[in-house]
Amino acid sequence: MNQTLTDTNCSSSVALERYRNLCNYKHICLVTASNSVTGDPCPGTYKYARIRYTCIASVSCDGNPCNGGHCDYSSGSIVCTNCPEGKIGPRCEIDGVIICERVTYSIECPVGKVINIQKAFYGREDQRTCSGMNQPLTDTNCSSSVALERYGNLCNYKHICTVTANNSVTGDPCPGTYKYARIRYTCIASVSCDGNPCNGGHCDYSSGSIVCTNCPEGKIGPRCEIDGVIICERVTYSIECPVGKVINIQEAFYGREDQRTCSGGTSH
Repeated sequence: MNQTLTDTNCSSSVALERYRNLCNYKHICLVTASNSVTGDPCPGTYKYARIRYTCIASVSCDGNPCNGGHCDYSSGSIVCTNCPEGKIGPRCEIDGVIICERVTYSIECPVGKVINIQKAFYGREDQRTCSGMNQPLTDTNCSSSVALERYGNLCNYKHICTVTANNSVTGDPCPGTYKYARIRYTCIASVSCDGNPCNGGHCDYSSGSIVCTNCPEGKIGPRCEIDGVIICERVTYSIECPVGKVINIQEAFYGREDQRTCSGGTSH
């Protein structure tokens, strides 16, 4: 394409908001990676959009939209509570767990798969989570900056991992406030190319670690394990959910983080 890939540290701060406004709760959504949608975070650099989404039940409590959790539609929108064990997220759709401070939890993956920590939080963001312990909940704007690194070091590539929400793991981001950990993870194939660890993408283990490329259409992530798409600038892509489900944009990026993605002008 002979496009300029110079700036590899730029992103639009409004990408998530704009793509959510465009697509959320639609069955089909045409998405263009374009400055007209999100603004231009790095003029002169050829950019791309990376969008992660799930397909959720249409907006009512019919059809188990909370994936086994409790659904309340009395406010006119779905509110999910009491997610099944091992599930978090607004629709109980994400493999993950919330662990109250000083509580220990065992994360476990099926035989032949190992843990891959994708996100980790330790601190407090509200007064509702882990609020039944008669503990001070004063600071609701604190988080450990090293939670992902520490929990990743503790658990990644293990079949079972015992996790404690504790200052000794991540440091204490807000002394005197009762905190909690929120950990999102996936179970991936053990570290070799046996067993389809790239979920249909190409697997290369020549470096001694798995490198996944050429993910199937509609899949992104280090192991091609996430519903999502990468769209090169000025390219349009159709996001579509099955009958009875609608789009829920979870993460969106527009800009450039490397010189490899969309260096040849294709979307995937």
